Amino acid sequence: MREAATSSRGWFNRRAVAAAASSLLLSSSGWGSLINFDPDGAGGNTTKQIGTFAFLPGSSLMQNVAHFHEDTATFPLGSTFNFDVYLQARVGNLLDVTNTPVAVSGFNTGGFELTAVTHFTATATRTSATKFTISLPPVGQQTSNFFEIYYDPNAGTKANDLAGTGFNDVSTTAKQIFSGKLISITPTSNISVDTSSIDLFDQYDADGDNYGGMQSIFSGGNLKFNTSVDSVDSSFFTDSMSTFTFNTSLQSPFSSVDPGAQFSGAAGGRTASDTTYVLPDAGSGAQSSKTNGLTGTGLEDQSFANGTFTAVPEPASLLGLAAFAGGLMPRRRSRTRSSK
Repeated sequence: MREAATSSRGWFNRRAVAAAASSLLLSSSGWGSLINFDPDGAGGNTTKQIGTFAFLPGSSLMQNVAHFHEDTATFPLGSTFNFDVYLQARVGNLLDVTNTPVAVSGFNTGGFELTAVTHFTATATRTSATKFTISLPPVGQQTSNFFEIYYDPNAGTKANDLAGTGFNDVSTTAKQIFSGKLISITPTSNISVDTSSIDLFDQYDADGDNYGGMQSIFSGGNLKFNTSVDSVDSSFFTDSMSTFTFNTSLQSPFSSVDPGAQFSGAAGGRTASDTTYVLPDAGSGAQSSKTNGLTGTGLEDQSFANGTFTAVPEPASLLGLAAFAGGLMPRRRSRTRSSK
């Protein structure tokens, strides 16, 4: 049953997942700017020129999305509703301008990790029986809006994909190094859902099913947004930046990472004593009777993401461009006179 179901879906199979992740990574070239980034701040690494933050597979949660599994008679085409988006992931590689991983001592090898979390309000618009576009609602309708990056050198508080913890720790050494708010969502962002067929929710082979036979609808989509740059730790980010662009493909059931059991919903990080998390709503009852995206109001997807920054040009660069542009003008006038 499991293999038949997965192979029958055009948007969900092992090869498709790998191809989608590779395509997303390769397509990031040229999106943003090269920035000067010190991966461990005041640690032993030196500043590197980075073009892309390539994230490991992570978990995303769309909460309060019961309309996703309603028919068009109940929830017609063109109808809209607001919902919550949560996402958490670890940075897997820092890439240069050619999308080649930059060598960083101690990164993800027991030394330190970089992680990202976000929670924001989004608007879904039904465009077909199975597809919804995703957009950013007016500020007055946003109950939450933040995107943050964290640095953690502590072995005991590393991010745990299955538990959903450790993605935004703050302590004497773990800290937030970037924060911003969503300022736009790309119009092509969307999610498609298929409730006609279901399959095992947690298909990550590394440790088997951790959800007691819980099932999932099939879903797939993409989400791309831009954030402001509200605060940075200058020991990590040495350049001035104007925006951060986050791009992710979304897919369920899970096959490349364990589904997160909980998500962080509040900005500013979590201390060791803070145990307040957001739980995905998959309905009530035994795990084996639940279906992700159908029996509750939540839809959890695996996420394959990358991020790029837009650097603010140095004043000298702007002056150079102005001088170059100014130098072209007399030549053009000279040619015009000589042609007469």
